[in-house]
Amino acid sequence: MAPPVVLLLLEARAAGVRVGLNERGGLTLRAKELAADLAVALRAREVQVLALYDWTRARMGEAQPCALCGKPALLRDPVDQRPCHKVCVGRLLSGKTVPRAWRVGRVA
Repeated sequence: MAPPVVLLLLEARAAGVRVGLNERGGLTLRAKELAADLAVALRAREVQVLALYDWTRARMGEAQPCALCGKPALLRDPVDQRPCHKVCVGRLLSGKTVPRAWRVGRVA
């Protein structure tokens, strides 16, 4: 079973993969040779990664730990329906610094 797309994105960002959108709305990936396999895995799930940019169909549920930060989250990511904050995913997609706790894998 494939890992949830937000966790794959987290692993790729921690390895130095840069993710963005091109002018046509497609996915742009930049990776060092050591992280090429993660970039390939993201490219294979491009439709799902692109869906993380659009939260208009995200559902809400009971508060459960965010898949990224571990704090209670009501929203479910629009791809895998895992509890996740839109702000946390936004940090991954925007290229902002990822909190240290995320990088060392201390969260679910």
